[in-house]
Amino acid sequence: VRDAVDWASENLLPDGRRVIDQEWVQMKLAECRSLVRYLDLLNWEVAYANTTGKMGPADASAIKVHGSESMHRIYTQLTEVIGATGHLIEGDSGSDLASQIENGYRSVWVLTFGGGTNEIQRDIIGMAGLGLPREKRRR
Repeated sequence: VRDAVDWASENLLPDGRRVIDQEWVQMKLAECRSLVRYLDLLNWEVAYANTTGKMGPADASAIKVHGSESMHRIYTQLTEVIGATGHLIEGDSGSDLASQIENGYRSVWVLTFGGGTNEIQRDIIGMAGLGLPREKRRR
């Protein structure tokens, strides 16, 4: 997110304004920063709960679901900001950053499956965290 903020601060639009001077860009970058910071705090909370033996399966599942979906949201927002000025070509000031964001966007999908699909994780949250009955599956 920091690199995207730097890029948006340094690059100009055709009308001479900086990319970051657009309100929609500021809003997307602020949302990304908020999500990243919130994930940091949640991870610290789960790490602490794990060391004290107070973490349940629903807590870990909730972090996994929220984390993977937040990362998808972050990369989507960053793609919109960096891609909003048109296609970048090799050597452009944002081409390396755009490549990193695209790589992140493509790889974040693995998070929705790794460690158990988000659908299964939601079942765990419902059963272990909320006391709901197990979801019946087709055979």
